[in-house]
Amino acid sequence: MTGKPELTLSGPAMREHSNARWPDTHFPALSVLIPVYRFDAVPLILAMAREAVAREVALVVLDDGSGDPALVRSLIAAVAGWPGQAVMVESLQNLGRSGGRNALTQRAKGNWWLFVDADMLPDDERFLTRWVEVARTNTSAEVVFGGFSLLQASNDKAFALHRRQSDGAECLPAAVRAKEAGKYVFTSNLLVHRDVFAVIGFDDGFTGWGWEDVDWGLRVAARFPVRHIDNPASHLGLATAAQLVEKYRASGGNFARLAARHPQDVSRFPVMKAAKLFARLPLNGLIEALSAHIARDPQGISPMVLRVLALKVMRACVYAKALKQSESAQTEPDAWPTRAW
Repeated sequence: MTGKPELTLSGPAMREHSNARWPDTHFPALSVLIPVYRFDAVPLILAMAREAVAREVALVVLDDGSGDPALVRSLIAAVAGWPGQAVMVESLQNLGRSGGRNALTQRAKGNWWLFVDADMLPDDERFLTRWVEVARTNTSAEVVFGGFSLLQASNDKAFALHRRQSDGAECLPAAVRAKEAGKYVFTSNLLVHRDVFAVIGFDDGFTGWGWEDVDWGLRVAARFPVRHIDNPASHLGLATAAQLVEKYRASGGNFARLAARHPQDVSRFPVMKAAKLFARLPLNGLIEALSAHIARDPQGISPMVLRVLALKVMRACVYAKALKQSESAQTEPDAWPTRAW
């Protein structure tokens, strides 16, 4: 593609960098929506751009306040080379996981929107083609999750704990995910009809990391069909053991918010059952600290099965404390949001 990317401003905290085809009135088969925060999404964009169907797909990329000029320049260049309509939105402040995705939908074109996280990479050369086929053959308002894998993820031992945890709990085939359709709705690889989002947006009351997509999935499943297929992409953004421990520690408030919103659904989650158990035990804080130490395994001596168990115990302790704090505050869950922007 030739032509210098067009730069427009959208509000005081946004800059838009569009390619030459962005103004086209052509109705795309779907829009790919990629939120970026300090992770290079260019390999993902280039992989999808190689598919012939990309010329019929709009691309919307949001840099969510990464504060990295080099990354922004790389994203602008990738967007300029996209075969179809494309725009890169540069947010000068961080909108958060929910707010960023809501902002992406405001610029989406077409009836179908494919959310793909920046740290994903298609597992084969027909990834985007399959999604276009789903969009073209389905006219009903629904949500379709394609799943994810670790096929192309790093095998570095620093990420071994996250790999083992994710492989056992999240990298599941469609037939397994479909048994709890709303629970296994992750925004890493998710096709959404625009009519669904017209009713239910992401709740930006979830702050930091975790559970905002499960909340959205459960709310959607109560009103719209949620379907699961096998069209995976690899999750490249594995965390070290120390990073994973801190993410779980920071997600307690979000879990308590989720539990207050969806008490019946969450009561069936294994992590909720474990949290209730540890809430009744003494020395919860000590158990949490010891479990976190084992999960991190700074000496490199603990077997992986013990580290995974320790991570689960630590998370249950964190969530038990968050649930107690939520109950003691006697706060009623706020109204479920419709459009969250």
